[in-house]
Amino acid sequence: MASDANRRMGDAGGKNKRRPQPSRNERLFLPPLSALATCSLVVLVLVISGWLCRGATGEVAVNLRTATVALGCAAMASCLLCHMVDPGKPRPDPHDVAPTDEDDEAQRVRVRHMSGGKAFRQKWCRDCRIWRPPRCGHCRFCGRCVLRLDHHCGFMGTCIGEHNMRFFAAFLFFAGLGISFVVASSLHYMHQLGCWSSIQPWTERFQPVAIIAFLFFCPVPCPCCSVAAGSPLFSLAGIALGGMMLADTEIKDEGGGQRKITDPTAFALGEIKAGLTCRGGRAYCCGPLSLRWVPDASKAVSPPALPSAVEMGIPQSEDETDEQLALL
Repeated sequence: MASDANRRMGDAGGKNKRRPQPSRNERLFLPPLSALATCSLVVLVLVISGWLCRGATGEVAVNLRTATVALGCAAMASCLLCHMVDPGKPRPDPHDVAPTDEDDEAQRVRVRHMSGGKAFRQKWCRDCRIWRPPRCGHCRFCGRCVLRLDHHCGFMGTCIGEHNMRFFAAFLFFAGLGISFVVASSLHYMHQLGCWSSIQPWTERFQPVAIIAFLFFCPVPCPCCSVAAGSPLFSLAGIALGGMMLADTEIKDEGGGQRKITDPTAFALGEIKAGLTCRGGRAYCCGPLSLRWVPDASKAVSPPALPSAVEMGIPQSEDETDEQLALL
């Protein structure tokens, strides 16, 4: 207790000052409200589209309306699953001791090797009191470490990590595809009204102008794009994220910074090959599912890191020593 108090006092001194943490009520109520708001947004798009195109008749109109509702329900189910499933919690190793001084940055970072022999910088998390596995990050809003942390999504109300990223990608894909059917259904109804061959429907009915305003000028999916623009953006984002999961694409280097790609062609070919072999399928698509609010949920961890050569007492060459110093 005393060491924790001293650490907090040291952080307040300025050197290790941290950003303000969300309150307990914000962490408790804001995430589910965000997920419900996203589902309500999907329902709003379906209701507005159905009301504007309520006069459409024929088998094509019925099929488009059915597909739109089905994809909307799939998007809402994906959103709720993404919110409820634990993104991935690393399990602490009781045999791996903490650094002597948690405020000493030199002690909080060490060089480790994964099972494939690749070196990476492993950092000690003072909040969760664990050595973070490879590609594990700490979310300041949730106050916890997450395996393969991508980002904290305000629309989903949770972190996007190793175990729930599949549902986030599914939400993007279903939402984009559903919006595509909303656009197709609206344009089909305008075709039935004769809007493409005569000016009369534009002057006698309000639906044509309302549909155009809804599709191209109403920022319903998100404040930065319209309904029509959201269709390709969401669909392509979902497909791209799914491909990155299958390829297990790593966009950060060993030090946690942005990865520098010197040969884009070789990088793209390597990622395509990794995607075809489903290198990340086991981690992202076949990982365990557990509820986010269950204590000690999702105890599965990423592939363990092996001790460094120095810790194992293995003699090293000068080149290997220089490599570890560069990582630090």
